[in-house]
Formats: sequence, structure tokens, C-alpha cells
Amino acid sequence: MATTYPSPESYYPEYSSERKLFNAVQKLNSSWTAFFNSKKGTGKQESDCILVHKTYGVFSLEAKGGTRFLIEDGQWKRVGGDSTRITNPLDQAENNRGDVMRILKKIGKVPDSFSIIVLPDLENIEAKNNKYGFSENIIISKSDFDNLGEKLKSIRDYVLKENKRLPKNVVMDKSTIDYLKDQLLPSLYLPDIKTHINNKDEKIVNLDSKQIERWRDCLDQRNPTIIEGQNGTGKTILARALAKQRDSKGLKTLLICKQLLLNRENKKELENTNVDSFSYYELLFFLIENLPKKQLEDDNIFNDVYIKMKDKNFNIHADFQSDIYNHIADSSEKLFRIFAKTYDALIVDEGQQFNDEHIDSMRILLKDDCKDTITVFADKDQAEDLNWKPPIWLNSYPPLLLNYRNTNSIVKQQEALLDKQLEESIFFGPSPTFKFLKNENDFYPSLIKSWNEIVNLGFSEKQIVILSTSRTLIESMKTKSLEEGTIPSDIFFTIEEFTGLEKFAVILLWSNIMTKKFSQLDKYRRGYQGTGRAQEILKIISTSKPNEFYQNESLLQD
Repeated sequence: MATTYPSPESYYPEYSSERKLFNAVQKLNSSWTAFFNSKKGTGKQESDCILVHKTYGVFSLEAKGGTRFLIEDGQWKRVGGDSTRITNPLDQAENNRGDVMRILKKIGKVPDSFSIIVLPDLENIEAKNNKYGFSENIIISKSDFDNLGEKLKSIRDYVLKENKRLPKNVVMDKSTIDYLKDQLLPSLYLPDIKTHINNKDEKIVNLDSKQIERWRDCLDQRNPTIIEGQNGTGKTILARALAKQRDSKGLKTLLICKQLLLNRENKKELENTNVDSFSYYELLFFLIENLPKKQLEDDNIFNDVYIKMKDKNFNIHADFQSDIYNHIADSSEKLFRIFAKTYDALIVDEGQQFNDEHIDSMRILLKDDCKDTITVFADKDQAEDLNWKPPIWLNSYPPLLLNYRNTNSIVKQQEALLDKQLEESIFFGPSPTFKFLKNENDFYPSLIKSWNEIVNLGFSEKQIVILSTSRTLIESMKTKSLEEGTIPSDIFFTIEEFTGLEKFAVILLWSNIMTKKFSQLDKYRRGYQGTGRAQEILKIISTSKPNEFYQNESLLQD
């Protein structure tokens, strides 16, 4: 039986003609591999079927339903009832074949290749009545399905003879098939973007052609790599996709991010894989817990941390002083040596939250022959260190361009905050609201009003998150809400805690008093980070005036 991607368990063609081809292809012997519904990196054009034989080469098949066709000047029409224009199937097959050959040439493989038309509803092709504009010998009809393997070989022999070529017999081995799988079907690892972004099924989303090319190239990278993109451009989606792809190849893979909440989401997405997913301190605490007694005794802080970890009433991720966390991070190289040479692949999400030394020390986790299998995703505009740059030993890929998370109006807010042009979103949504409060005591009633406005639009509580730069303010609002039974307590977070995550609606609480400790540029960065968590609805409640909140408020007027 032929190997089929996607697997028959997870994919079945929508159209009857394609289903007939799909069923016939599955009956081919194990020398064949079939790729259905492949995107080829364009995000728009899909091939019906790319068939690859171990030695015969590549066959690009394009199926058209119907039994009667009218072809005039190369334009096809399906006849029956209303005549409908359809794309020339030979042109489609040729384009798809060319794309596959360009992919294979990158790895030095140039097998024989063939373009084939499939007419699954037509019983036979009558040569004397052939008006297709090409030889009937490259057409597969319904009667050919019972002996499809023989028909494909006869097409190969015919084309080679007509072109006076000898067969190349290039061997399409497992590594070549795996490479094609990654290139033709990034959807095996990437989620459905429509499902990912659109909670209300109001938007039809197509992947941007340049964006999917970058995603596909990332799946193919073999060097220590940095992939940058503004918030909302799909870095976390791609990090998870890359983890799935590495795991599918049998590589022991680790995905690291900084925040616990993001890691919980990562674990959910990767639960059916063998990928290890940790937040940074979660991993370091795990290593401290497993330190030999002698090493614990040699480091008083490690020893104190170890003792605290036994206290069920102590939250090790929040209750230590900052100098404890700094010591643990600065000692990461020592801790990682316990886990040294464990992994084949390492993926770091939200890499701007780590400095050079931290990222470099993570490489200790990789096996000696896998030191290059590290990929870092980052948005330098979200970095706490405003001068953050990726380690020089990481190779830069072209950045991710299109914002899939935010609407154009939210992107405009971010441009005003950073005073720089950002890549625009393809989505249009309601304009964010900015509520200026003269008094810090007015946060709670204003929050309740904004909350009710969103809920009254019909959105569930799970689609809303409340954020602030200040833990003090967030805890205060949470306590009042709990006392009065107004807003669930599990949707209040600091901006930093919610890094990398998103909600349909965000209420951002911005306290002028609480943000005075930040530099001006750091304020703008945190505003950018917080506003970028919203997919569509953004409400800003601030005791800083608009001209103090935005770096360049005039950009909002453009």
C-alpha cells in the first residue's frame, strides 16, 4: 500500500472526483508515496496529488470532475447544465510539477517528472475524439484506476520515448521523502490558521505567500537560527510546529519559554508528541531538585531553594526575591550540565527574554553532534533590555512579516506607542478605546464598565483578559472583583505573565503612579507588549494622558 500524506485517518478530499483518485492511489504498492492537498509554499494554489516513486520519479496529478468538457483557445469549460469555466488542468499539473522540482533541486535531486490529467468520472478516453490539446496518453480515466500502477508506468514510458530521453532512475530515498513532506505539507505541523485566530468565524484567513515561505524554510533549517517577528506574526505557532516536526523525525526535542502560562499552552498543543516543554525556571527548579547532595551543600541559595520546594504553601515561581531568581539564571550553565547532551533539538520561544549567556548555556543540553540544532524565536521590541540583540552565532532568517493576531487598528496603537512603522494586519476590527482617569481610585468602576460592555456584546468570559504592568494594581482589582462577585479572578495577569499569549478582548490597566519606576522607552515597550495580546477588542484604562501613554500620538490620526 502506498504511503499517503496526510494520512487517510486525518484527511479525506472534499470533492467526489478527488476522492475517487484518493481511493485509487491508496491501493498502489509501497514503492509509491502520495502527497495530497499540498501548499507548495504559496498559500494559495494546492495540488490535488503529487506521487513519488522510488525510481520512476515525480508525477503531478490534477483531477477534474465531469464527463463533458469544452476547450477553446486553451480555456476549459465543464459542460452540463450551466457551462462553468475551470482552470486548465495541464497548466495546474505543470505548475505543481515545477514547484516540486525546484524544491528537489535544492538538495541535488533531479528525477524524471511528469504532468498528468485525471478525469475520474470519464470511463474511457477516445483518441479519435480527443480535443484536449494534448495527448490522450497522459490522461488517466476511471477505467485506469484498477491498474493505476501500470498506467502510471505506461505514461512514464510514453513521455520518455516522445522526448527521446533515457530514464534517470534517481533513487527517492526516505530522507528525500521526508524532505518533501516537510516542504509540501507544512500543514502537518501548523494549525489551521482560521481556527487559531478566529473565535467567531467571521473572517476568512489565507496564509500570506511570503509568510508561509518563511515558515516552510524554518522547518527546513539546519543551522543555529534566530527568527524574529513582531507580536502577532506567528512565532509561537511556528515554534510549536517546529517542535512537532523535529519530534516526527525521531529527534528528542525540547521547547523552552520563559513564562509558565505560555508553557501550559505549549504543553496542551504538544500533548500527543514526545516533545519536552518547560518554562525556564520550571526546568531550573527541576534540576535543583535533582542536584546531588554535595552540590546542594556547596551553594547556599540552591540549598534554600530546595528546602522551599518542599513547602506546599510556598509558590517557588512567585514568592522568591528577585535576587534568588537572578542567581539561579546566572548559574544555569552549572545546572544544565546535569542534563548535558540529552537533546537532539532545542527550540527557544520568546527569546528576547533571555540574554546571550542564558541562550548559550542552553546549548549544553544538546548532544555533541547536534549543537547546531537550535532555533530561537524573538521580538526585540518586547525585550526588557532595550538594547537586546540575538547572539552573533545565530543565523538570521528573513523576519516574519504579517500580523495574524491583531487588527489594523490595534497595530496603529502599537505604532503610536513605539513611534515606528510595523507590519500591518490583514484584519479590520473596532477601534480600541482609551479612557483617561484623573484619579487612581477610579480604576475599579471603570474596569467594571468596560467589562460589562464586552460581555454585553455576547463574548464569553473566557475570551477576555485583564492586564497591567503592575502586580499591585492587578491584585487590588482581583480582590475587589472577588469580594463583589463581579469578574472571575482567573483572568487577571501582569503583562509579563501573559507574554506570548492572546485573547479576543483585552482590558489594559495603566497606572501613572505604578509606571513611574520605568524609563520612558520601557513604558512604551510595555504598552506595546500589553496591547499586542488583543486579537480584536482592546480597551485601555489609564491614569496617564494619551500624550504620555503614546510616544507619537499623532500616528493615530493618520
